[in-house]
Amino acid sequence: MKDRFYKRRRPVRRALIILAVVILLCALLFVILFFALQRYIIHTPDGVRLDIPALRSMLPPIPEVVE
Repeated sequence: MKDRFYKRRRPVRRALIILAVVILLCALLFVILFFALQRYIIHTPDGVRLDIPALRSMLPPIPEVVE
């Protein structure tokens, strides 16, 4: 009886391990992208904006900051 129960739980454990690995990879990717794109973050009076040079033609123009 104990062997049957253990064999049934094995796929659940594998699924949880795979889910944990996927979540950790997503978190790592988010942190890497955050630090890689940090130089393109611009603070404007309207809020925070992401200005990526390759995407400038698709986004509306960024207003100049008046101090």
